Amino acid sequence: MSTEPGAPGASTTSEQQFSIQRVYLKDASLESPNSPMVFLKDWKPEVEVNLGASTNPQGNDHYEVIVNVTVTARSGEDTAFLVEVHQAGIFMVRGYPKDQIDVLLGSYCPGVLFPYAREAISDLVTKGGFPQFVLAPVNFDAIYLGALGDARVPRNQHAVDILLGLRFQLDLYINLRPVKLLDPRYCPLKDKAPEDLRFTVFRENTEGLYTGIGGQFKRGTPDEVAIEAELNTRKGVERIIRA
Repeated sequence: MSTEPGAPGASTTSEQQFSIQRVYLKDASLESPNSPMVFLKDWKPEVEVNLGASTNPQGNDHYEVIVNVTVTARSGEDTAFLVEVHQAGIFMVRGYPKDQIDVLLGSYCPGVLFPYAREAISDLVTKGGFPQFVLAPVNFDAIYLGALGDARVPRNQHAVDILLGLRFQLDLYINLRPVKLLDPRYCPLKDKAPEDLRFTVFRENTEGLYTGIGGQFKRGTPDEVAIEAELNTRKGVERIIRA
């Protein structure tokens, strides 16, 4: 699997390169130790989710990243099902400083893999005879950059250097947000089925407020004024419209 120039996950410089080589299901299992009796009980499960990620260097700037997800559902004292998925991918990362490589492998790559893991778990649970189960989305940026917004981190400089640095250097100009109704029972809109709600949001990711144009005047006084300017170029707008 390769990436297109200018698309999220692709590098635009010859010195720094990032690409998704392959995405694959490394391991998956479903255990239902108390079937069929569990199907005859009221279905009010308690669900526990454990999530982890690991990285295995493969040489020549290639890395295997694995997202491990274990879901255990209990009905009373009985285990209804235990499903485990190891979703993996091979990524090529070349020419980046170590701190940026760590963020790519620890945050961005797991975020790429997690939707595949969600799909695999949902399929296994359904094939096991249980009601549809869909994991909630996970913000791997928030997990990895846990100190973001912490007052102990002066001016969130790590966000500028790492998070926004990757975004600008890779030119990740699209924040792609697929919207799909998975279960009508949880939809706030009345009488809507999955086929009624399915669209994709394209949000510009490198211009607008992200340009950082603005500042503060008389900070810390009653007369303090803050200004934030949004800058959108014709190129930036057109490539979102045409995406």
